[in-house]
Amino acid sequence: MLFITGASGRMGGAVLRHVEMSTRAGTRSGASVIGAGETVPFDLSDPGSFARALSDVDALFLIRPPTITKRAPFDALMRTASRAGVKFVVCA
Repeated sequence: MLFITGASGRMGGAVLRHVEMSTRAGTRSGASVIGAGETVPFDLSDPGSFARALSDVDALFLIRPPTITKRAPFDALMRTASRAGVKFVVCA
């Protein structure tokens, strides 16, 4: 499964429309995203949202929100991804 952050935006939405595998979309509100197999709440500034989002995920497409400028949230996400068994990460 591919987890896509920012799936309701331009870049994440394009990835979602063109990928041919099961997907989970992450949005801050958790609101449904058209075309996603499922949508979960995900906020890079909330490490508590990481584990559920990355459960049973093989690959992560991460879009860096322009408001996040510190490295700590990314480090926490990568630690969680590693523990969850995520094998591939693309960061845009």
